[in-house]
Amino acid sequence: AKYLKMENNFNFEKSPIYYYNKHRMSYKDIEKNLPWLYKKIDEILDDHPNENGIIHSVSYDLCMKIFSNVSAKNKKRLLVYSGSEEKQLVLNTLKTTKNKVVIGPSVLEGFDGFDNITRFIIFAKIPYLSLGDNFIKAKMNLNPLWYAWKASLAVIQGFGRGIRHKDDYCECYLLDGCFSDLFNSSRKSFPQEFINRIKVCDD
Repeated sequence: AKYLKMENNFNFEKSPIYYYNKHRMSYKDIEKNLPWLYKKIDEILDDHPNENGIIHSVSYDLCMKIFSNVSAKNKKRLLVYSGSEEKQLVLNTLKTTKNKVVIGPSVLEGFDGFDNITRFIIFAKIPYLSLGDNFIKAKMNLNPLWYAWKASLAVIQGFGRGIRHKDDYCECYLLDGCFSDLFNSSRKSFPQEFINRIKVCDD
């Protein structure tokens, strides 16, 4: 398809993406890396006192594991939801309070977290679609590039929840080392502005 791209006037230097590439959250690796994940999320929450944020957990199971294993102080900040109505309620809470963090599997689109509503975003895991769904598995077998593209789009959209105008800013954290695989297979899916924001962290 042909398309026109407009020049971007956002200052993304204020919204870095800190990528931690040494700890993979794939099915076979996640259990051994969960202690590191809990510790890193605790550290990030401590680094953002009195600020609102979002944690993309990708699954409800991982959401509850994170909730159960962060410090007692940070657990008080976390807003967990189940279902679309409850999700909307906790997202609305970010608009009227501070020092709160929404954690869940589906805050990837449809939320305008501008300014102090969202000042940091964490991806605990790459949001691949579930291969437990037979339709998704069949479609991936027919077109593996589609499967990777959907995950790439979800990452881009998920980080975009907190940067809504040219003067906005939001620090972003990508904690799943599997992003390297996704990036290598879907390099063209990521805009150059997104790539320029990535800062690899040696931790």
